[in-house]
Amino acid sequence: MPAARPGIRCGIFGKGRSGYLRAKVAQEKLIEESQLPYSIVRATQFAEFTDAIAASMTVGDEVHVPDALIQPIAAADLAAEVARVAEGKPLGGIDNVGGPEKISFEQMARDVLARHGQAKTVVVDPDVGYFGTPLATNSLVTA
Repeated sequence: MPAARPGIRCGIFGKGRSGYLRAKVAQEKLIEESQLPYSIVRATQFAEFTDAIAASMTVGDEVHVPDALIQPIAAADLAAEVARVAEGKPLGGIDNVGGPEKISFEQMARDVLARHGQAKTVVVDPDVGYFGTPLATNSLVTA
């Protein structure tokens, strides 16, 4: 029987209550417990999704954001990191990667609004979650 090939998996930051995030955590756990060689590259949110993230938090003329940080990573940067990890020996663990800058959701929303010339009010609300998941300040950023 041929030897098992090392596997690589992309994961995401933001473990929480949503079914999607719980499924991602379950996938990582299965991989870790498999006793097969593996690497997990866990990424922060894609920079390309910031418009959609801000839109999902918009109610009328207000954007309600959590009091938390976000660290958007460009998809191309994540692809380069996945390729780098795939070329090496299996990590047997997790490589956490994020974009170059940690910013508040408030700043991210203001940047999106400015980019689109929209005049909306950004409201920081500690009770606002991220796609239904409560956030701590650093839930979505690297250490």
